[in-house]
Amino acid sequence: MAFDFAKYGTRYLGAFVYRFNRRFHLEALPLRLFVAAATTGPRPARWLRQAEESF
Repeated sequence: MAFDFAKYGTRYLGAFVYRFNRRFHLEALPLRLFVAAATTGPRPARWLRQAEESF
C-alpha cells in the first residue's frame, strides 16, 4: 500500500467520509458546480479524453 495504514488510516478514512457525505447537500450542488466550472481553466482535448481512455 502507498501509505502506512496504522499511521494515516484514520485520517484517510475521515477524508473519504467527508467527501462522501458532501454529496447529499443537494441544495448547494448547483452553486458548487458553477464555482468549479468558473474557476477551472481551459484544458486541452487530450486531458479531457483521459477519462475515456482509462476504461
